Amino acid sequence: MSTINERLVPLRDGRQSRIRTSIPADARPLLDVRMAIARGDAGLGEEPDEIVSTVASLQGRIRRLTELPGCLHLTAEVDGVPRGCAALENGRTRGTAHTGELFVMVAPLWQRQRIGTALLSALLDWAEASPLIRVAVLSVSSANDGALALYERLGFGVAGRVTGALKLPSGELADTIFMTLQPDARPSHAR
Repeated sequence: MSTINERLVPLRDGRQSRIRTSIPADARPLLDVRMAIARGDAGLGEEPDEIVSTVASLQGRIRRLTELPGCLHLTAEVDGVPRGCAALENGRTRGTAHTGELFVMVAPLWQRQRIGTALLSALLDWAEASPLIRVAVLSVSSANDGALALYERLGFGVAGRVTGALKLPSGELADTIFMTLQPDARPSHAR
């Protein structure tokens, strides 16, 4: 079972966020976070009416990602309410089991409060200690300046770009940027 020890992280507004292993009961509020993000302009590539996840399907995903050895799902809560999450899921074949794909989301009103940094740091610490994970990969919209800055600050490097791959709600096109990091080679300031 993939879990972490809980962490309390100070936020910019003086409160604390609790970073912990996700549980199925987190599914409803995390689905609400996803809907709030989709209503924004961050360029996720989905709009609210296109989200097909259900509470039950997200509960199943959380269970699966905490049961498999190369996977982890984390939740950040503030005042007892989930405000964001991050997940790492490794490949299913011997040739890809060492690579973990990352996903992170933070509710719009809670962005730039250090929640994303705390979630990713906990996930990368876990990946570094994992006997399986050697490479972390993610994709991000070129329109998401905050996420790009966070990933670069944590040591991720650009591995590729697909020009115009995402259509923003405004109709403007954004690039999908692929980034990678070897968790055990993170810069010391990112640990």
